[in-house]
Amino acid sequence: MASTTKNGAKKEAAKPRPIFAKTYFPVQVAVFEHTNDGRANYSVKLTRSFRRDGESEWETTEYLGAQDLLPAARLLGEAYEAIQVRQDELYRDRHNAEEGSHGQFCSFHFSGSYLALVVGCTAARVFLFWLGA
Repeated sequence: MASTTKNGAKKEAAKPRPIFAKTYFPVQVAVFEHTNDGRANYSVKLTRSFRRDGESEWETTEYLGAQDLLPAARLLGEAYEAIQVRQDELYRDRHNAEEGSHGQFCSFHFSGSYLALVVGCTAARVFLFWLGA
């Protein structure tokens, strides 16, 4: 949405920046985060670049050809992973703020054939992961 400055010139509003963007040319994906009622929502934009002829400017479209399907599927998979990582980060931040914990690595113990890794130490609970056989 454009706004007007004092001298009458139009000023563009700041465009939201994607939290994740990647290209497998000519297909691109971008993930945007939006906050609504204090909750994060995500939208994904998938586009393909093309030229009408060898001398024209590059354009984008949301229509894909058969040769674009595999790159698009891979990009969408990576976009999904980026959203999951972001949601995990937000969850951990919110959870740690509620409990006053930083969810830091606490200790590890090695004894014979197993390794015990203690992480996420809080006053309320300790998460214990057993690694090995």
